[in-house]
Amino acid sequence: MSLLMRVPPNLVQSIRAYRAPELQKEAVRLGHHFLYALCTNALTKQQVCARIGEQFFFPKPCSRNFDALRNCLTEVIADAGPQPGFI
Repeated sequence: MSLLMRVPPNLVQSIRAYRAPELQKEAVRLGHHFLYALCTNALTKQQVCARIGEQFFFPKPCSRNFDALRNCLTEVIADAGPQPGFI
């Protein structure tokens, strides 16, 4: 049985309900990419964006705010061609 059987596709949610190693294993089983950023010490939205940018090795301008981070994430994915899925 799939760990994510009851999770609808295209859903973005906190992974608190799951352990990261379990999600990573499920991503491998499904042939999906697994993206994880540890943001426990971030207190503001700007700090969360900065942590994600740092952990994904994005240039600093991509990590200044949510819109810039979203653009960098979507452009990188779009430029890479068709993708199986992301967890």
